[in-house]
Parts: sequence; structure tokens; C-alpha cells
Amino acid sequence: MDDFQAVEFRREGACANVYAARAGGRAVALKVSPVRQTPPHDALNEIEVLAAVAGDRVVAVLDAVLDQARGQVVLVMPLYEASLADAIDRGVAADDVRTITRDITGALAHVHARGVIHRDVKPGNVLLAGGRAVLADFGTAWPNLAAPDAEPADAKITDVSTSVYRAPELLFAYGAYSDRIDVWSWACVVAEMLTGRPLFGEPTTSEIGLANAIFRTLGTPDLATWPEAAAFASFAHIRFVPHAPRPLAEVLPVAADARAFVARMLVYESGRRASARELLADPYVA
Repeated sequence: MDDFQAVEFRREGACANVYAARAGGRAVALKVSPVRQTPPHDALNEIEVLAAVAGDRVVAVLDAVLDQARGQVVLVMPLYEASLADAIDRGVAADDVRTITRDITGALAHVHARGVIHRDVKPGNVLLAGGRAVLADFGTAWPNLAAPDAEPADAKITDVSTSVYRAPELLFAYGAYSDRIDVWSWACVVAEMLTGRPLFGEPTTSEIGLANAIFRTLGTPDLATWPEAAAFASFAHIRFVPHAPRPLAEVLPVAADARAFVARMLVYESGRRASARELLADPYVA
């Protein structure tokens, strides 16, 4: 931190603080994380993952500094104007929603093609500048590139993603989930851009509470509509109130093409959920 000028605190996260600063005559953002973290948080893995998925719609890393004396990792990145969370608070214009949706759908397709699951897609992790968007914060991304055996593909950590953006399979501790958890989260974010409010209500820390909110909106699933749930240890032991799905036009009173795009992602069975690559060909963003 001593090598940067005009350092200004911006925000505090669960496992990192973000600062604005100047370095080499340019404005930068500094993400400062402790070296030692509780999985799935891993600042050193974030550096490796960002190098592996570098691309136009993924946040760039200008430098990475390991401060052994302070036990910190400092990621140096471009300073962006705002996050999508800021933009949603102000209201996002329809044309901007389409552009941001195209950008981040492309980012997810790029990341997933490289075998990486982001695991925390939410408005605060989408950064905006000049009318374009990039995907940021890979601090909980899978896999751990330095120690791939630490989190096997069929037994991944399920305490990932944030509140109302969590995919339903995570709510039932299904460790064999795929990159489609990012797709579900992205559906929730796009819906929130379109309406200005969270799709499944206010943030909650209760898995059952969120599951019930999803079921009240999309209908209560059974093994016919959600075969994957047969592998969930707890699904068969909980009796959920049966709800019929609400008309999507009522849930998302927006343009038909935008609504159809979101609907392709809001599918209980993850194998039937559209992939990010498939979504890039959707008329809404193509």
C-alpha cells in the first residue's frame, strides 16, 4: 500500500476492502484481502483464476502484490465508474440493460468455457464504465487452481453465492452443481435490472425461506419437474406447501423478449437451464 498515492477507502466486503488510489499517474482500484482466508474465499486463487480467464469482459488485473509483512494480497485493477448495484439504485435504461446483459452473458460464456464457475454473480460484482460492463470478484471461484483436489467436482462447497441470487440446488447443499448456478444468479440480476427490485424478495440468510420464495413464484417443484432433486439429501424429507407457478408476465411485467430471455435461465433442473453460450444466440442479446 505504501507504493500508491491518494489512497481512499471505498467499500468493505466480507473478505476484502476496496480502495481508490493513483499509481503510475493513473486511477486504480485496490482490492486488499488477507492471505489466510476460510474456503471458498482464496485471494491467491483469485489471482490465478483471473489470469486463466483474462478477457475483454472480465475485470483486468494490472498488478498483484503479496505483502508478506501485513499478510495481505493487493490486487491492482482499473478504477470503474460504478457497480451495477449503484446503477440499479438509480434505475437502468432499457437499452443499457440490454448492453449490460450482452456483456456479462458473454463474460460468463468465456469464463465457463475455461472450466471456471464464478460462484458469486450479483449486481455488486458487475462493474460499469463507458456504457460497458465487466465481471469482477473471483474470490470464491471454482476450481482452486493451485490445489484442485481440495474441492472435488462432485463435492464442492455449497455455502457460495449471495442471498437472493443463490441457485435452488445450493439451497439443498448439492455439491455436484455446475456452472449453471451462475446462470441462475444472472437471471436474478437481469430481472432486477429490468424491474428495479429483487426477483425473489428481500435478502435472507434462510435457505428454506429463499426456497419458499422461489416456489411461491415459479411453482413448487417435484421429482417430475426437478429430477436432480432426487440426489438432494434433504429434499424428500421436507414437505413444502404446493404452489402453482405465477404467470411470468405478472412476475416480470417487461418486454416479451427480455422476459423470454430470463425464463430460459429460471429452470429448476440445472441440466435444462440454458448455458451462457446458448444464451448468446438469444434474440434479446444477439
